[in-house]
Amino acid sequence: MSGRTWAAAFYVVTGFPLAVPAFVAAAVLLALGVSLAPLAGAGFLLLLALLHGAEYAGRFERGRLTVYLNEVVPPADYAGDQHRRFLMRTLRNAARWRAVAYLLLLLPTSTIGLVFVVTFWSAGLVGTTLPLWVHRLPNGPAEIFGNLSAASHLAPAVVIGLVALLLAPWVTRGSAALSTSLVRSFLGPSRREVLTGRVAELRTTRTKVVDAADAERRRIERDLHDGAQQRLVALAVTLGRARVKLEGNVASPNEVTALVSAAHDEAKQTLAELRDLVRGIHPAVLSDRGLDAALSALAARCPVPVTVATHGSGECSPSTEAVAYFFVAETLTNIAKHAEATHASVTAVREADQLLVTVTDDGRGGADADGAGLRGLADRARALDGSLLVDSPVGGPTTVTVRLPCA
Repeated sequence: MSGRTWAAAFYVVTGFPLAVPAFVAAAVLLALGVSLAPLAGAGFLLLLALLHGAEYAGRFERGRLTVYLNEVVPPADYAGDQHRRFLMRTLRNAARWRAVAYLLLLLPTSTIGLVFVVTFWSAGLVGTTLPLWVHRLPNGPAEIFGNLSAASHLAPAVVIGLVALLLAPWVTRGSAALSTSLVRSFLGPSRREVLTGRVAELRTTRTKVVDAADAERRRIERDLHDGAQQRLVALAVTLGRARVKLEGNVASPNEVTALVSAAHDEAKQTLAELRDLVRGIHPAVLSDRGLDAALSALAARCPVPVTVATHGSGECSPSTEAVAYFFVAETLTNIAKHAEATHASVTAVREADQLLVTVTDDGRGGADADGAGLRGLADRARALDGSLLVDSPVGGPTTVTVRLPCA
């Protein structure tokens, strides 16, 4: 008796009055269009009107399904082959013809659903309340049972009413599930369309991953050339000067000490830069101590106070944990630079097959989901069949969530 049951009942009952005009319009336009197509161009115009009308009716049905049952059905490919002319592209589009078939099947399925839902709810309510009003009929129980014994028939009627009332929610949800499967089969993408879209998405993701890997390689080369390499050259020069002075005995102990001290400082700075560079490639704490410790280390280094919470259990692949780590690192860096926040929180929920990481801050908001940083994180997530969601209204707060498969 939950709210979903009543929503399903309302969805099924309201589907019938919408199915009648849709069926009549689709049947009439299809019959006239097919019969007039060989004789005049008016038939093709009627078919075009039918196909485009079916597309918009399908959008309405998918929206109705989302509003009442919270079931999201992605749209089919109504664009078709863009290389064909408009008439042929429309007439040969399989998704539009599936929408027409849906309109023709909507009336019988809606009728069946309406009959079952109304019958079970009515029988249940009438049967269970029968002892309360049967004596108010003009002829009493004989109005229903005739000359038969009312006592021997009243109890079975109440039992049947109770059974019908108990089954009514399941019948209602079953009718709604039948309508949902019909929408998915005829108004959603076909298996071929899904595979085609998946191939296109993988091709795009592969290109972005290759570009990201090339950009990362160039960044490493630039950091080595401009940072560690220059410091190593300076270190070699400083040590060379110290060796010359020591070999020639032309320097005082203070001068040699100063040169060795400078070389020591250069060596420490070089090690620090190399450590930061390696951490940018793959942090050692992630491999040694796991994602929880790595996230805590990121929070400790962030200038904004950050709280970290982890929930659930289960192991994730190293690539998934690496993407989650860099997602949190990039997001905390953006918070420290741009958000003007006073506090941030990181939540990682690990389940058997998914890892959900959420970063929230109380800053000024307005984060651009199409910016270079967040777009790069979204590309990394999509490379693992994950997704990135940004909610950042102006004025804050900002919530960035990444969902990744653990496998």
